[in-house]
Amino acid sequence: MKTLITKSPETCELLDNKSRTTLHLAVEIGNTNVVKIFLKELVVQDLIYEQDKVGNTPLRLAAISGH
Repeated sequence: MKTLITKSPETCELLDNKSRTTLHLAVEIGNTNVVKIFLKELVVQDLIYEQDKVGNTPLRLAAISGH
């Protein structure tokens, strides 16, 4: 995942049908290793503010998912 983020950060901005990024999905399932990689990489740090279709940011999803 780290290689993907550093070599092709634009792929991390791809959205699913609910307008969620890879970071949204990682926090929702509790994949802390992937979340840590995202938070360390400056090129994708703006994704922490990205809202999905219903307005959830990755931080909110982590909180409501119990992570």
